[in-house]
Amino acid sequence: MFRKSLLKLFTAITVFALAFAQVGSAKAARMDLGGEDEDNFWNVDVLFCRDGFTITASQYYLSDQGLPYWLELGTTSIPVTIPTSVDPAARIAHGDGSAMVNGTANFFFTQLQPKDTPVDIIIERWDHGAMTAHETETDDSDHSIEYDDVVHVTEADFVTIPHTEDCLIDSVAPTITITSPLAQNYLQTATVPTTWDVTDTLSGVASSSGMVDATSVTNGQVIDLFTLLPGPHTLTVNAADNSGNSAQASVTFNVVVTLDSLISATQHACSIGWISKKDNCQSLLAKLAAAKASSGRGQNQAMRGVLQAFLNELKAQQGKSVNQSAYDLLSADAKYLLNTP
Repeated sequence: MFRKSLLKLFTAITVFALAFAQVGSAKAARMDLGGEDEDNFWNVDVLFCRDGFTITASQYYLSDQGLPYWLELGTTSIPVTIPTSVDPAARIAHGDGSAMVNGTANFFFTQLQPKDTPVDIIIERWDHGAMTAHETETDDSDHSIEYDDVVHVTEADFVTIPHTEDCLIDSVAPTITITSPLAQNYLQTATVPTTWDVTDTLSGVASSSGMVDATSVTNGQVIDLFTLLPGPHTLTVNAADNSGNSAQASVTFNVVVTLDSLISATQHACSIGWISKKDNCQSLLAKLAAAKASSGRGQNQAMRGVLQAFLNELKAQQGKSVNQSAYDLLSADAKYLLNTP
């Protein structure tokens, strides 16, 4: 009886596939899965798109024998990624025979497919055979139950979808959250990490990348603001999911300069050789110390005059003892202070 029923099942599915193959623009199909009278029966809907397919199983007959059963994805002609929302066996719907179970699962191709790509999948319906038990009584009147081995019955049913439509199961772009830097002022002497989080609940995150202005940065990289000129800077993050959806987020932060940070920047430029002569280092730092003393006495005009002398010395030594990197950074810092009320 079972073999005859199974033969009828395979025949029905083969006819279904051939008939469906003549519908050139179709992107979805319905099939029935069933076996013996005591088995569970399902309607199975399959929707195909460029990024994968969705299987929805609706149970319309429930066995009263209390036997475990399930539907799962067998194999596919195009590799797929099993999402975290589906168990490792790619199980679509399952139950223990005590309740009606419906299931929907998304499966995403490992690569986006061009329109009109043929796709074949196998859906497997698993039933546990009858589990028999018998009691054995021991001398002390305790009872123990021994179970026979469980018999698994597998039916592999092919579904052929001749065309993949130009649609996406996951048409929602990933979500980007930038956690650092914040949209605020940072002293040029600070170090700040570039960190962000990308989430995509359907097809999953494929990639993410970041740029501070025109310089690439990685997630979690710590940047030394000494390398940035005073003023606004922008971290831009781009991300994509496995369905080809993309997103972008950005945050603008501001690098600010004080007399103390300019002194620290000048000391750092001297320590790394950007200013090569010790005499020039001492002279430039002496001018900045004088500017700080004038500021402390409230003599802003005198402070500005000393800063201008600092700029003049930088200009005189540009390309000599002061390299271009030091000149660009320190002159921009000094001009920032001169232009700050």
